[in-house]
Amino acid sequence: SEDFAMGVDVSTLAVVLENGGRFYNSDGVRTGVFKLLRDNGVNWVRLRLWNEPYQYDTDGNKLYYGGGDCDFDTICELAADAKAAGMKLVLNFHYSDFWADPTYQVIPKMWKDITSADDMAVALYDYSYEVIRALDAVGAKPDMVQIGNEITGGMLREQGGEDGGSFGNSGYSNYISERKAADPNVAASYSGRGTDIDANLVLYVSMGAEAVKAYDPEILVMIQLAKGCSDVEFMKTFYHTFDTVDYDVIGLSYYPRWHGSIAQLENALGELSAEFPEKGVSVVEFSYAYTYAFNANAENQFNSTYAQDDYPVSVQGQANILRDVIAAIAANENGFGVFYWEGAWLPVPNAGWASSKTKNSWANQALFGYDGKALPSLSVFSRVYG
Repeated sequence: SEDFAMGVDVSTLAVVLENGGRFYNSDGVRTGVFKLLRDNGVNWVRLRLWNEPYQYDTDGNKLYYGGGDCDFDTICELAADAKAAGMKLVLNFHYSDFWADPTYQVIPKMWKDITSADDMAVALYDYSYEVIRALDAVGAKPDMVQIGNEITGGMLREQGGEDGGSFGNSGYSNYISERKAADPNVAASYSGRGTDIDANLVLYVSMGAEAVKAYDPEILVMIQLAKGCSDVEFMKTFYHTFDTVDYDVIGLSYYPRWHGSIAQLENALGELSAEFPEKGVSVVEFSYAYTYAFNANAENQFNSTYAQDDYPVSVQGQANILRDVIAAIAANENGFGVFYWEGAWLPVPNAGWASSKTKNSWANQALFGYDGKALPSLSVFSRVYG
């Protein structure tokens, strides 16, 4: 349908541009990213937000953790540009100062001294509300807000280490590398054993959703899960945990190497739609490689181990699987849309996964070549309407 969400996450875009990245249309003409996306059928942009993704050196200068430097100022500018280009916006709250996912869910430094779940919930509510208000003030009000990122195991589970003004050999700061389990009074782990056990998690997600709806009830709320599509019962139990939460869209991560086949995805979407008929269902993260080519600024995570038998690692293979993921969602009567993850993350210097010691891990899964030229596979977002 015309209102199907065709989205791309471009959270590293500002850092890519600052470090020399340039984008070109299929004819080789330099063009703005948002125009390129719109011209190829993309109508939504997804942006992640970290609270304070930096430490300080001895002179008091900010040392960004990297990974896109996704603080409010960076994301606000990208969000305003996306909205000015006529695109809709998903704001992805990580509620952390760096990557939050099934492995890391580290409490932001600004909340490290909070000792009760109630106080943490108030801080989360106030922060969420104020961010949305500030974005609205510059014409960038989100159309959908995601409460947490890949909260399969919960959120706000760990306490960050004390930064020392430097980065380890891995490229991480002490905030991540020396993290430890958080105070159980504030940690919100997911156990799957009922809302009484998972009360903190339900409280935090509920307060985030309430902040969104209090600002504008028309803004949609999404909850994201990263889980293999063969484990549908886990998915159902997970989303039933939030039956008391006012949310609108179920968002799944779908990377075939971890989450299964297209047929398993389609089945999972169908079962979730039947179990939760009032919710939209979507794939909020997806990608696939188009090349194995070497680049000096990349350490590509996707290698031959992850290739799928039915989809060669080529531009055509990338196009085919993108088409099939869209088809799996669109076939569902509650299908909301698809969001391609970090489709514009070019391999330029100083735009790595973490600090400047790291390199781009996603370059061969972008929708642009290493030189910034749009790949033919980008046009799939518009071709599926043909």
